[in-house]
Amino acid sequence: MRNSDFYIQNMIEASLEQEDFSQIIILLDSLPSKNIRRALYLLSEIFPNKIEITENEFKFIKYILSNNKFIV
Repeated sequence: MRNSDFYIQNMIEASLEQEDFSQIIILLDSLPSKNIRRALYLLSEIFPNKIEITENEFKFIKYILSNNKFIV
């Protein structure tokens, strides 16, 4: 794993612990397009597997799935 991966992973983990999805959005928006796919992979590995999610988690997932930057 590269240093940038550790940085992204640590930022995502810290934000998830605080349930601060806006920080994850800021992180993803600040990344160069070449690092987006890797960041989404790391997010998918870290994001908790739940049956029920909060409204904020739903809004975050909706943001990821509706933003062209992440779909491409």
